[in-house]
Amino acid sequence: MHWIDLLVFVLYMFLVLGIGFYFLRRNKDADDYYVGSRKMGSVHVGLSVVATDVGGGFSIGPGD
Repeated sequence: MHWIDLLVFVLYMFLVLGIGFYFLRRNKDADDYYVGSRKMGSVHVGLSVVATDVGGGFSIGPGD
């Protein structure tokens, strides 16, 4: 693995962890986390459902 690959990976990991810690501090309790502060619109919920469905289908694959 080249040094630039490692650098990109480490920067990506710090970015993802930074976003995670930001939203960790933003949530007040577990109920706030599970219901999304009750501020999620129908578009966000719909995209989440589609991403879950498609992600599961791609990881399992077709049933031939």
